[in-house]
Amino acid sequence: MQLLFLTTITYLLVAIPNFADGFLSHTLCSQSISTRRMQLKASIYAEEPWKLSSLPGDEAIFILSMISEDDIRRTTVESYLLDGLARERTLLPSGSPWDREGSSFVRRSREHLRLIGEVVQDDAWEIYVCAGCRPLEDKPRQLWACVDMTVQFSRVFAKFDEEYQREAQHAFQ
Repeated sequence: MQLLFLTTITYLLVAIPNFADGFLSHTLCSQSISTRRMQLKASIYAEEPWKLSSLPGDEAIFILSMISEDDIRRTTVESYLLDGLARERTLLPSGSPWDREGSSFVRRSREHLRLIGEVVQDDAWEIYVCAGCRPLEDKPRQLWACVDMTVQFSRVFAKFDEEYQREAQHAFQ
């Protein structure tokens, strides 16, 4: 049975070379359509970032990673993060401290970005290997977006923490 399967696959790949090309192009075409849909969705949320807060965190962060224009993505990411932090802050009892490391929003956001970044990195590696380990003409923008967002998350969280601490000091003086 296994021999028949291997013989069939070998025949399809060797004797009918267009079979593999057709399968690959169909797969790439499906990915391309899906990517275009997500890019359209990302552009809508980039114009109205407040709508991201209505989505599950992993979906919101995935959409943010699809915004290819750095300045627009950075502005949208900052808006999304500050909105989430402000919502979390309103849930704290009055006068209680906010702790960046104890923040469930910060932990969930970082975890979602880490998981999305791993998948994007694995996809980029697969594309690179499928291209014969040659430099890619179309650089993986989403991979760069995840790296950039990692830096931005740290910056926004630290800035929010500093402002919160400053406000807390002024409140008790």
